[in-house]
Amino acid sequence: MKTVLYHNGYKDAWNDLIYNSPNRLFLLLREYMDYHADKFRDHSLLFFDQDQLLALLPANIKNDVLYSHGGLTYGGLVSQAHINAEKMVCLFACLKDYAQHAGIKKLIYKPPPVCYRESFAEEELYALFTNGAQLVSRNLSSCIDLTKPYSYRKSKKRSVRKAIKNNVIIKKTTDYGKFFQILSKILQEKHQTKPVHSIEEIKLLSSLFPENIQLYAAYIGDHMLAGTVIYEYSNMVHTQYIAVSSAGKPVRALDYLIDWLITHYNRNKKYFDFGVSTEDKGHYLNTSLIFQKEGFGAKGLCYDTYELSFL
Repeated sequence: MKTVLYHNGYKDAWNDLIYNSPNRLFLLLREYMDYHADKFRDHSLLFFDQDQLLALLPANIKNDVLYSHGGLTYGGLVSQAHINAEKMVCLFACLKDYAQHAGIKKLIYKPPPVCYRESFAEEELYALFTNGAQLVSRNLSSCIDLTKPYSYRKSKKRSVRKAIKNNVIIKKTTDYGKFFQILSKILQEKHQTKPVHSIEEIKLLSSLFPENIQLYAAYIGDHMLAGTVIYEYSNMVHTQYIAVSSAGKPVRALDYLIDWLITHYNRNKKYFDFGVSTEDKGHYLNTSLIFQKEGFGAKGLCYDTYELSFL
């Protein structure tokens, strides 16, 4: 088995493996990863058994630390569906050997949360354990299992009725400019920060992945009151950004938007993921934020990060 550093000549092989893997996640396709190539020094790896591509590792490098992946919500080894536990352990042995020869001291590893996998496969977590990896971060998201009964808090039901009474409507839109005005204002006022993506980046990504990245918004007439950028996967949806204007709060526009989306995706998805409500590697829990998500029946979903030393 050999480990090879990625270059553009492997793009088609890389994407083909992503499409045929249990971790078939569009964030790991080269078109998505490469949009911020100027910000993250790519050091992705491919693992071959003779001429057969067995697995790949989306990664970037900074100094002597390998990240999988610093510019993505998650990363981790993506393997062929037939890879078993023994082979996964061998893949990590190859990764360790490569890293030691390349002078890489450690790996920061963010596997996809279990709900993001199309089929149950956590051999990589076992391989991390056997190699002495340490859990260094555990962020808490909130996720609804749409295949099982869930219930709203009474206040959420009242909010939906109020929005409908005030003639709030929901529709898909491409008006990222207006939405980012609302989002940026809230982030600046509450957290003195900016969205992770610029408006130019999110427009580019939505044009590259129109079936996966979509914007839904709540309106009264032509006036946008709230919105959310949805990342859609084969079996789940994730709210990448959520924002409501000051005018949208009294009419409960955001609660109605979330209710509409849950109902909409309940037809063909398994999970609805709101995203994390924690900071400082999971040590700080934003109780008011997670309270809002739990009001729709969401339960905890962990986003873990491991550190693996190669010394």
